[in-house]
Amino acid sequence: MPRPTRVFVALLALHLSLAPALAQEEGAGAYLAAVVATRDGAFEAGARYYAAGLAEAPGNPVMAQGAMVTHVAIGDVAGAVAFAETMAALGARDEFSGTLVPVSAMVSGDFEAALAALDDETLTQNPMLNQLLSGWAAIGAGQFGDGVARFEALNTTSGLRGVSAYHQALANAYVGDFESAARLYQAAGEAAYVSRGAVLAHAQILATLEDYEGARLLMTRGAGARINDAEANALRRNVIAGAPVSFDRVASPLDGAAEALMLMAEALRNDDALRLSLFFARLAAYLNPARDDVAVLIGDILVGEGQNALALAAYNAVDDDAPLALVALAGKAGVLEAQGEIDAAIEVLQDAIATQGEVPSLLNMLGDGLRRAARFGEAVEVYSRAIAALDNPEAPSAWSLYYARATALEREDRWPEAEADLRLALQLSPEQPLVLNMLGYSLVDRGLALEEALGMIERAMEQRPDDGYITDSLGWAYYRMGRYDEAVSVMLDAVLLRPGDGILNDHYGDVLWMVGREREAAFQWQRALDSRSTDIDRPRIEAKLERGLDAVLEEEGNGNQ
Repeated sequence: MPRPTRVFVALLALHLSLAPALAQEEGAGAYLAAVVATRDGAFEAGARYYAAGLAEAPGNPVMAQGAMVTHVAIGDVAGAVAFAETMAALGARDEFSGTLVPVSAMVSGDFEAALAALDDETLTQNPMLNQLLSGWAAIGAGQFGDGVARFEALNTTSGLRGVSAYHQALANAYVGDFESAARLYQAAGEAAYVSRGAVLAHAQILATLEDYEGARLLMTRGAGARINDAEANALRRNVIAGAPVSFDRVASPLDGAAEALMLMAEALRNDDALRLSLFFARLAAYLNPARDDVAVLIGDILVGEGQNALALAAYNAVDDDAPLALVALAGKAGVLEAQGEIDAAIEVLQDAIATQGEVPSLLNMLGDGLRRAARFGEAVEVYSRAIAALDNPEAPSAWSLYYARATALEREDRWPEAEADLRLALQLSPEQPLVLNMLGYSLVDRGLALEEALGMIERAMEQRPDDGYITDSLGWAYYRMGRYDEAVSVMLDAVLLRPGDGILNDHYGDVLWMVGREREAAFQWQRALDSRSTDIDRPRIEAKLERGLDAVLEEEGNGNQ
């Protein structure tokens, strides 16, 4: 897919470049406040300031543009339309108003007006999206053949054959011509799988035609096998069982237009253009408010922007019994925890379990929350319930639960049980680097089975050579084995990969001391104390700074170790 334009990303730079020229104009104070708020990701404040600035300077197109974009960002798409219309009246339409206005017309049922706006040749900065939206507008206006022809025309653009086939297939399935839809998928092959929704739509089409074998192969061995969420899993179960399946991906031209916008939003998110992705995702939600995948995407983007209140509102839009409810719930709990409301996050998960029962994924999330809250004993109990609720506790995918329980057991000082869980996790997933590293490091730190532990850490390093924690484990293994010269360079790599981690600085200090670099060792121990790490042994580090490592080891009865 061609790289989309970056108008939204460039909007802030445009505003900053215009700031000196506008500083003496009416509304300048509100404008500058809006620029700063938008730059810092405070979209709600930015929307208020832009609107206030436009009220003071109603002929200012930059104010109108900023108000439009920020109102979309906070989810007030209907309110943003007025600002887009102001821009048009001022002769300042851009790609965003050129998309928002026809989308609004479609929501109002005026597909003819939407089609006319999309056919405006002065707004061709995003031809793929315009083509897709105009196709669905034409279908909404009763011009089915013209709409499909617009989708088909994308075939002439390099890289868009799959997009073209997908939307043609959606249009045919929407009017009940599932045979034509299936042929379009077949002709395009995997190129038509331009999104998660494209794969699920194909499976629905095949099942609707009672081609359950084709649908089963797609969902178990083909592209659908890689999709693992509640909606996909339910569809997979139905096609395996031969249960009735209906096509519901597109129930109206609005749904088709929302699919086009969602495709753009997902592509931009993967391209790290989060604010631009948010703009298109908000428009998709405006067209189809019932799409939970759009709500989850919006929530995830807003989390990345630090907009926790707006993110919570997006996640809360997903019903508790919806297929993506657990995904939204995880997002909501994550936001609460990020805000420091750990108990509230845990309560949300506990309430969900009380309602939905012993669901392993929910229990796993609760266990993780309890572990991060340092409630390790409770975490162990919850992880045990999650393991008990698994259909197959010995499936390879179960390794993560045993690993998680082991981390909580280890913090409870229940090492024999933790080791047993780690070894079981390793049986289920023999080359899992997280398990190899934790088991190897834990053995090394206890002075147990050093050669075996070193082998585990080396296997983990082969898979993740740039992981600072695994690199630290390797350096620490060398230290515990008395191979100090080898440990120095490895521990230096670790602290460079994870600067500011107090434990790594502490380890590096010990290694430096053992090779006679005592002043440098003291510097690293002081860095450990100055770090924000909460799990370092501060009294021990202070003792090393005061008396040296040799004296501390002697007091501990460890000799030279």
